[in-house]
Amino acid sequence: MARGPVFSFEPEEPVSPMQDPENFYKSACDWIKGNVRANEHVGLAVSGGIDSNVAAALLRDAIGENLHLIHMDHGFMRLIDGKEESELVAASFADYPDMDCRLDVRERFYDAVSGIEDGDQKRAAFRDVYTTVLNESMEPKGCIWTADGTIAPDIRETRGGIKLQHNVDLDFAQKKLEPLASLSKQEVRALARYMGLPYLRQPFPGPGLLVRAVGVYSPDKLDTEKKANDIVEQEYLGFMRRRYGRDMVIDGETGLQIPFQTFAATFDNVMEERPWRASPGDSMLAIRLATRATGLVDDGTDYRRVYKRPLVVFDGDRSYANIAERAAQLAEDNDTSRVLYCLGEQGNGPFAVAIRAIDSVDVKSAVPNLSGDVPYRAASRILDELPVGMVMLDVTPKPPATVEYE
Repeated sequence: MARGPVFSFEPEEPVSPMQDPENFYKSACDWIKGNVRANEHVGLAVSGGIDSNVAAALLRDAIGENLHLIHMDHGFMRLIDGKEESELVAASFADYPDMDCRLDVRERFYDAVSGIEDGDQKRAAFRDVYTTVLNESMEPKGCIWTADGTIAPDIRETRGGIKLQHNVDLDFAQKKLEPLASLSKQEVRALARYMGLPYLRQPFPGPGLLVRAVGVYSPDKLDTEKKANDIVEQEYLGFMRRRYGRDMVIDGETGLQIPFQTFAATFDNVMEERPWRASPGDSMLAIRLATRATGLVDDGTDYRRVYKRPLVVFDGDRSYANIAERAAQLAEDNDTSRVLYCLGEQGNGPFAVAIRAIDSVDVKSAVPNLSGDVPYRAASRILDELPVGMVMLDVTPKPPATVEYE
């Protein structure tokens, strides 16, 4: 199949939604109208995330009933307070002129990723099915355009070889519209706020929990990941609402988002070797997980991907805040992609869960969010409620760690 041309919106004059959201909004709508003719139809895949929500609203405002939304329930969506996210997504777009919710594709995605351990290979398998299903869904609608919420970090990470995104450089026969391709997540939030859309939702990867059920996929691992992720999100949201009265705090001067992202990742509870001392005379014990995770190396001009086993540290003499201060150096000294601090163990459950919480402006860099006793509260619930033998807190900044594990 020949790949259709890609049209990415770049404002003629530098304009950021952070400073002038009205100008960006009008310019983006005019750009869409200037490319899509009156009788042409556009298909847009929506996940419920802020990027696709903003793209959908822009396209609806620009072309009205010629927009056709597709949502795929690929099986790797989250639980949110115990409810399947796909059900919530379908309801949130009820007022759009045409919404096609594909509920019949889970097994196709599961089969495609079965038996694959490498994170980037899993992403590639996911996006192959994603592309096929989206093409299938657009053809009956007569769409000659496809659109999505691709933003600048998606393009940078895919073309920089850090991790493959599901929505960049795909083989669509249709022409492709990328109205948000020049924006950071921070700028998309500002645009969403101007447009009256929810703007404090945390980022969620396109392949969903596939890349948080780390290593080889299994139904049990995915089920555990869904429930563990829900617990972590609940605990951090509860903390933010109790302390600040809102889901997220954004610094007005720096744009720092606190927290930028909070989630769980689930590994097989298999260690590479017995614990060993990370350095002579140190009370800290360390061990590597057998499953690899993605990290970064800064070569002075750009990042390059590494794929190594995370280091788990055990140290009753220090808090996780103390270990976080040493995490980047520990990762370098021990040739690992990231450092995980053990919060608690219980029995020989088949899975180990890592809690990841970060603060960031634009995810070019990020620091661990160490909110009070939240990690221990979440760990206690996970150990009590799920078949998990160990819960860890990821204390690694970006770099050397990526935000996601695959």
